[in-house]
Amino acid sequence: AIGCPHRLGGALRPVRGLCVASLRPTTTLLAALWFAANFGSGWWAWTPELAKRQGLAPASMYVAMTVARVVAMAAFVLAAAVIRRTGAYPLLLSALAGTLAWSLALTWIVDSRERFASDLFVVAYALFALTFGIVWPVLYVVTPAAFPATARGAGFGLVSAFSKLG
Repeated sequence: AIGCPHRLGGALRPVRGLCVASLRPTTTLLAALWFAANFGSGWWAWTPELAKRQGLAPASMYVAMTVARVVAMAAFVLAAAVIRRTGAYPLLLSALAGTLAWSLALTWIVDSRERFASDLFVVAYALFALTFGIVWPVLYVVTPAAFPATARGAGFGLVSAFSKLG
């Protein structure tokens, strides 16, 4: 659980409210979710470097990265279109599971120069971008709703900060 000092004063007092027994599990779970969700962003940053290490020109990844960015932007629209039909929590769990699955697939794909340089990488990277792109708007829906109105701002601020650590 997140450590909550008992002597917080002034502007930090709302954070202490997140550590009461009734909110501690919510705060801890959402902080862990935001932390874990950001792990997927490593694919955006490291793909050119991984290509270089496999002997591929980093520029060869521009098509895959462009396709993935367009798909990720479309994922935000898709999430908005389906969230009422599926519900926020099932959509979030599906997107997180998809992000994990496609991240594992990408790990296998980039391990081979031939697979990395193939269309298989482009397709897998785009599908990763789709699921990863759905995670974020849904987290922005789920997180504030998980806290009572009196703790919503502090709760959202605290747990979303954990994405910067992931």
